[in-house]
Amino acid sequence: MTLRTMRSSALLAGIMLACFGLQAWAGEPDQVLARIGDRVITLGELQAKLGAIPESVRARVMAPDNLRVFLRGMVLKELFSREGRRIGLDKDPEVRARLEDVQQSVLYNAYTARIQRQLRVEDKELKSYFEAHRGEFGQKNLADVKAQVAEKVREAKLKALMQAAEEEAAKRWGVTVNEALLGQVRVDRGQDAKLKAQEIDALEQRVGPLPEETKRAIREGGVPIAPLQTR
Repeated sequence: MTLRTMRSSALLAGIMLACFGLQAWAGEPDQVLARIGDRVITLGELQAKLGAIPESVRARVMAPDNLRVFLRGMVLKELFSREGRRIGLDKDPEVRARLEDVQQSVLYNAYTARIQRQLRVEDKELKSYFEAHRGEFGQKNLADVKAQVAEKVREAKLKALMQAAEEEAAKRWGVTVNEALLGQVRVDRGQDAKLKAQEIDALEQRVGPLPEETKRAIREGGVPIAPLQTR
């Protein structure tokens, strides 16, 4: 191990001890866990990232030692992204394409969440749906199946909202699709590993570095990626 590596490891270890040795987890969201130059990682930011992880993975990450690793990963992510920009990697065409893809995914999820927040279901709509679909509920009263009816009404209204938003956007921006070319689509099975790597990269862009066991599970198809949670 070189002197430089030892110093870096000592620095990160010091950050871990300072953060968790003081029981910062029980504190206020704006408490500072780490500083990297002018960049600040707060307790609230860490908790938000943990909240975006699938519950089965989060339960393992919440162990004290794993939390240290998780925070170290956040620090390392900031350090290496700065180093990447310093040497011009952000100008690389392949890197720029991946950055644009991530940005598109984030904006898509954020806009979809915005549409969903417009959804409102009123009692009169529940009653109307129930009366029009009594056959689906047998001899039950509306009070007995209100939650089920509400879910069906929400699904129908959300579908209508999404369709209206899609039509409006398509009209605004202009869309043409050549479906005849779909018959020429071929998938190189040798690309599966690359696609999984991109899937892992997309998740890490949202929540920070993942434990190796989690990456392995994703490669094997065992851990679904949860939708982006917009707050």
